[in-house]
Amino acid sequence: MTYKMNRERILSTFRVGLQSIVLAFVAVSFFVLVKFGVIHMHSAIPGRLNTAILVLFISTCVVWVPSFLMLLQYIRYSGGVDLDFTKDKGTRILTITIDKKAIAIADTEIMMIKKICSYPVAEQRISFIATDLFYYYKICRIGGDPFIIPCTVVGDELKDFYHDKIKVVPKFVAFITK
Repeated sequence: MTYKMNRERILSTFRVGLQSIVLAFVAVSFFVLVKFGVIHMHSAIPGRLNTAILVLFISTCVVWVPSFLMLLQYIRYSGGVDLDFTKDKGTRILTITIDKKAIAIADTEIMMIKKICSYPVAEQRISFIATDLFYYYKICRIGGDPFIIPCTVVGDELKDFYHDKIKVVPKFVAFITK
């Protein structure tokens, strides 16, 4: 099995992520404007526009900007990364190619694979914030530096291939850190 991150997949990931962020922003904006009476069936309630703008500004700073920054960070980490899963004579081999430099890792070299994700994803609950959809894998090798593989490169296929070595590590927000 081979999983490659190419230009089309990056653009598709960016497009879907951006669409979901914009759609959620429009829905919340409409809800806030209706809730504070700016959009009313017959007439607007005076003085509520400033409150609605303040709520929209705070929600933008707290939710939408971090979601967009995470989307850009995950796409940046995804560029030039290819994964190849093979099973040869009972041994699982993961080949990671980063910028045309291939590194083959045998099953015995992998100490643990951490899936770093948000609490709703870790507990298999419904996600309400766009940042909950992002997660990454940290492949910890024996005697080597770990590799970061974001969800934009490989989804749950890594979990299916290495089900016995995956450890889920929940975080509040899964920003990629080394």
